[in-house]
Amino acid sequence: MTRKLLHVAFPTTNLLFSIIPKMGEHQEPSVDTASPKSATEQPPDPNSSEPSPEPRGPPNGGSWNTTPITRKRIRSGDEQSDEDEREAVRQKLAVITALQAREQELTEDVDSNVERIKIPHTYKEAVNDPLFGGEWDAAIKREVDALLLNRTWTKLPEPNGVNIVSSRWVFDVKYDLSGNIERFKARLVARGFSQSEGIDFDETFAPTMRSDSLRTLLAVVALNDLECDQVDVNNAFTNAILTHDIYMSPPPGYPINPGRVLKVQKSLYGLKQAARDWHEDCAGKLSALGFSRSGADPCVFYLPECGLVVGMYVDDLVIAAPRRPDVNWFKTAFAEYYKIKDLGEIKKVLGMRVQRKRSGSGHQVTIDQEAYVEKVLARFKMLTGTHRGQNVPLNSYDGIAPSTEATEPIDRTLFQEMNGSVMHLAVWTRPDISFTVGKLSQHMVKPGTHHGQAMNGLFRYLRKTKDTKIKFSSGEPELSKLLGYSDADYAQDKQDRKSTYGHVFQLGGGPISWATKKQNSVSTSTTEAEYVGMSQAAKQAQWHARLLRDIGCSDLVGQSPYTVQLLGITKERWICSRTPASMTAQSILMMPIITSGT
Repeated sequence: MTRKLLHVAFPTTNLLFSIIPKMGEHQEPSVDTASPKSATEQPPDPNSSEPSPEPRGPPNGGSWNTTPITRKRIRSGDEQSDEDEREAVRQKLAVITALQAREQELTEDVDSNVERIKIPHTYKEAVNDPLFGGEWDAAIKREVDALLLNRTWTKLPEPNGVNIVSSRWVFDVKYDLSGNIERFKARLVARGFSQSEGIDFDETFAPTMRSDSLRTLLAVVALNDLECDQVDVNNAFTNAILTHDIYMSPPPGYPINPGRVLKVQKSLYGLKQAARDWHEDCAGKLSALGFSRSGADPCVFYLPECGLVVGMYVDDLVIAAPRRPDVNWFKTAFAEYYKIKDLGEIKKVLGMRVQRKRSGSGHQVTIDQEAYVEKVLARFKMLTGTHRGQNVPLNSYDGIAPSTEATEPIDRTLFQEMNGSVMHLAVWTRPDISFTVGKLSQHMVKPGTHHGQAMNGLFRYLRKTKDTKIKFSSGEPELSKLLGYSDADYAQDKQDRKSTYGHVFQLGGGPISWATKKQNSVSTSTTEAEYVGMSQAAKQAQWHARLLRDIGCSDLVGQSPYTVQLLGITKERWICSRTPASMTAQSILMMPIITSGT
């Protein structure tokens, strides 16, 4: 009655059939030692030449008694056999129960890798947490000490007729790449929605480093084997001085006398102008150190004397330079302005894992978001065995067709949450899902069943390809120059017959930027659709060329610092067009075009 358990990793439902024979399945009878007949009788051999014995009929030519017969077991051997069978069943049920518990435990472990520690929403929840109340209280104390050290506010009586901005605590837990706890973090933020425009703030826009700028910088690091480190500015916003008078109510847990408020002197997280004030302050400090700001990306700075490049994403700075002493000099000089945390050689930036290989014939830099993919899959319960992997992100255009009156609607909120979760991947490290995510994003208001199936298919594809990486390498000289590809379909959208174009640019053998978008007008031919797509790609090409020139890497652009190779599919052979992105009227953008079989 026993079976071998071959695949212990199968879901519990399969384990049931691996342990217990199915209903109606043949089972070997147990040998009754008290009856010698059971030990000697054997089933007939089908290969034997002897005739099969005649089946026995009822005794004395009568009929079989169809009345159920119950036999009272009186022999000790039968009783022992029954007890053995019952014990075997109990053992198997115990195994099943244990496997079910283990499967539940593994599921909880997956969920715990996502949430791990419950994040409190209020000050009371944090300090009264039965397990981590002490850690949250210590994090709050560290935050207050840092704010006081920066002289973020002063206490004074509440003035009459002024707007009082409220405040609150925000909590989080930081983990390393292995999922281990790094620290408990508490952040005091002002509730900017209670500010009044024209009184408490004016300008609010603050740029951040573009994703393709960061990938370009990492590709240059791989091609030129640069030193690349990362630093983080502690309480970055509170280093900038406010230009408006802002009064804030004290946060929960902060001791202050009744009738007194906090006059904010430094930009505090949550204030509408805080990010802008910080960016301008940091950019001013970098300019004082001799850096020049890129005209392509205002968050990329270059020091031509030593070839040092700094990319700034809010309070995270990526530093690249040919020599290690130059990197160390910058850290020392920058630390004179701000209190920084030296994170050493870059390993994780903006949720992406960065890995380097500097030995051998070529230097490599890879980036991926495997941990984020697992987090998203676990959040939406897509890590179970019922969700198998898929080879492509989108099977057909049927999954992205608009909904009709006959289409059965699905949960819109869930669909929007799933789409928003994968959009982060499509922007940073996964160009392979960019088209699918963009198409599904067009149906956020009224998603149908087929949209939900397409979204599930995308998640199954991510499960199978969660370890996909972008690799930049210096081992292939023919791929060391900037190279672009452009393509477009023709009137594939059956609703408005507009075409969709896409382009991707590579440097060091890896993609540094990509885009897919529906065209604004209806193209009347495939050639027109291709030219519209290449026009957009040409603009992106010149943006990349300017960024590379600004950071001293004009040799990576192409044959000249203003010429970018762009490949497309059309009947034409060459296209020459003056680029509006260049200030030089003589600069020409040369785009060799691959013919389509002709």
